[in-house]
Amino acid sequence: MRWTQRILAVVVVLALAALGSGAAFAAAPVAFTASKGTYTVTTAGTDIYGSSDSFVYAYAPASGDGTWSVKLDAFHNPVVWTKVGLMVRASLSAGSPMIFLMNGNKNGDWAVDRTKFGGPVNTISGGMGVAPPVWLKIQKKGTTFYVFDSGNGTAWNLIGTPVTLNVGKSYYVGLAASEHDPKAVGSATFSDLVGFTPTAGQGIGVSGVQPVVASGATPAPARSFAPASNVSASAPAQLPKTGGSMVLEVSWGTALLAGGLVLIMRRKRPPARSHESR
Repeated sequence: MRWTQRILAVVVVLALAALGSGAAFAAAPVAFTASKGTYTVTTAGTDIYGSSDSFVYAYAPASGDGTWSVKLDAFHNPVVWTKVGLMVRASLSAGSPMIFLMNGNKNGDWAVDRTKFGGPVNTISGGMGVAPPVWLKIQKKGTTFYVFDSGNGTAWNLIGTPVTLNVGKSYYVGLAASEHDPKAVGSATFSDLVGFTPTAGQGIGVSGVQPVVASGATPAPARSFAPASNVSASAPAQLPKTGGSMVLEVSWGTALLAGGLVLIMRRKRPPARSHESR
């Protein structure tokens, strides 16, 4: 059997075995998708805590004062202390100053902050001890921040006391999601966004997440991360101008099958001799 026939046999066997067994070949998850006002954010990374964060962020640039709120609808594949919620952040660096109003699923709502770059995360206070659905709100007046949660999006409960935090004249506001497990990936869905619309998304302190940039927008400067060994890298996905869902990359299983089909279509006659066949 010639070497080309052997390669063909191996590729076809691998492709058919993968499809027949239902095996899933990993592809880089998209940071977030958007469809008809609902945002699905990938939960990945180890934690939003300590001196450096590891999570996925779907964000928009902001400046001045503001009030932002969102409804957290549901978790998908959470682990203990998966953290998702609303975040205001000075920069896209992993150790950036920030304030984060999160929901820890069965652990309820919590507000935390980091007041200086690379500093520790401080717990402001706990809110409602309920799992989603829940509404979250952050208000900024100068360097003073207020955080609220709600069970209906109308009656708001102030969490803790006002916090003093300097995030600069230009900063970011968005949806943050950390799986709290380096080996797991899930997602969380949000709706009823008020005061902001995510225009970009990426992993911060986490590898293997496909960044997203809105059509016509310029990606915000951020640290780049090499994809994990079991995922494939690609250019940033584009968020449709009028909504719609993002499409993940073709898996390696599909690529193997396609490769097998291409080889099958080749002529059986061996190619002319060249320096590669000597």
